[in-house]
Amino acid sequence: MTPAVDVIVDRDDDIATVRTIHRLVTSHPTILAVSIAPDSRAAAAVVWAILRALGKRTEKLGGHTPRWSDAEVWLRAHEIGEVVVLHAEHLADTRERELCELGGRAGITVTFVYSGSDAAFRQPTITLDELIARRRPVCRADPAPAPWPRVPRSPPLRLRYDCVWSLPPEEFYRVDQLLFDACQALTRWLAVHPRAPRAQLAKAAAVVRSGQDANQRYIRHCATAIALLGASIHRLPPQPPLRARSLDSVEIEEALTYTSPPHAGFRLAEQLTGLPPDLLQLVGGDQITYDSLLDLPVPSSSRPVLRALSSANRAVLEPPPGHTHAAQSDMPHDRLEAALTYDRFAGIMARLIGGRRECIPAARLSRSIRGRLRELQASKIVEFDADVYRVSTIALYSSYQLPAPPPQPLRFMATEPLPARENPAAKHPGRIPAINPDFR
Repeated sequence: MTPAVDVIVDRDDDIATVRTIHRLVTSHPTILAVSIAPDSRAAAAVVWAILRALGKRTEKLGGHTPRWSDAEVWLRAHEIGEVVVLHAEHLADTRERELCELGGRAGITVTFVYSGSDAAFRQPTITLDELIARRRPVCRADPAPAPWPRVPRSPPLRLRYDCVWSLPPEEFYRVDQLLFDACQALTRWLAVHPRAPRAQLAKAAAVVRSGQDANQRYIRHCATAIALLGASIHRLPPQPPLRARSLDSVEIEEALTYTSPPHAGFRLAEQLTGLPPDLLQLVGGDQITYDSLLDLPVPSSSRPVLRALSSANRAVLEPPPGHTHAAQSDMPHDRLEAALTYDRFAGIMARLIGGRRECIPAARLSRSIRGRLRELQASKIVEFDADVYRVSTIALYSSYQLPAPPPQPLRFMATEPLPARENPAAKHPGRIPAINPDFR
């Protein structure tokens, strides 16, 4: 895209020119005025001038050297459509070219204002009056998030298998990625907090399950159930829904002062939810939209933080360096820990989904446990043969516990593909992982 670049020449270096431009910026939130200091030769100095104009502070840099990519992210996040560069005579030719390239990538009009005797050789393209009178587009509305595929309301240990057969390839991979990422996020959390109290476990599960779309929430619910079964946890106390705190202007401005989007998002999420850092790191990119976080509405003045965050389905929030949660200092960690009493049924399921070789004789199980397992037989999640219970390959497929899986979670190889008329891999060649014939 060819950037739109204009030049204004202020040979008298009139302070009234600067004041007029600042009044223009005040009345149009899509215009940004950037003042270039003398000897701004390094790219980092020019980038920081842009970030400073957007409200970033040096103490919130976190030891990070600002790059052009940081400026581009935040210009887009604040929906800036026009940048006016004051005292552009201080720029090196290389920096001018990089500013023009930045404007081209972000679709931003760049206007250089050259002042003083050094501007005598510059050729203006517009006047100050023309800059003020320029027609500017109205701020565009944020796009609505793409709807999630309609997934079958299958039991958690059957969902992935059913999605292979019922969804087109691109929708299956989207569901599969979310199911895997959400399950892995909670699994890692459980590994780091093996003796967390049940109330804290319930809150962690509530964070992982949350979402705007009903299908998204069900996928995350299934991922949570699979992760909890893998850790021998079956039932948790009910957790009330998350509630958003009201944020004042000081709290919002603090979040906007961070240069790193994950740091800014973390601080905003902490202020909005009051959750501790370990739970905030469970938040995935799909749980952040342009106007909400964990399905909690976010004030419009803080939405640039949400726009700056990645939309990938992975953990996107990161505590700033040296960050401490206020509530942690009041309560020692060892007092929060308590021994977990694992549910017998969940322990059995955790063992069974370890692989096809795992089996449990029926004689060792109580009547109530056998009744639960018979319910799972109807969904073909559990198999019973020769007085022995074992989990089906359908359940193993949906829990990502196939024998010897390769590093990539979405590419499982089959030893014996199904017939072409029944095999999803044949139905969508090259897009769907082939599955084992036992899934029938």
